[in-house]
Amino acid sequence: MIAFKVFVFNVLILAANIYQWLLLAYVLASFFVRDRYVPWFVFLEELMEPPLRLIRKWTQGKTVTGSFDFAPIILWFAVYALIRLFLILAH
Repeated sequence: MIAFKVFVFNVLILAANIYQWLLLAYVLASFFVRDRYVPWFVFLEELMEPPLRLIRKWTQGKTVTGSFDFAPIILWFAVYALIRLFLILAH
């Protein structure tokens, strides 16, 4: 039973790590991609925008300063905190 619990938490940690890397790819691609309808960018946008939109709603738009948006940074730290929580619960 303990091995199963560790396995489940390791899978959750891996999924959260992949999500963090996809978030980084989305942030970097949003600076450089000219055609926003490229299939891989649409996939990233559909994956990342719902939680980012929720963060912007909770902060009432205060994460946007000029043309820079801090919502991805908040999401990055939230996923990082989730990973740390999974690591604590796994052991």
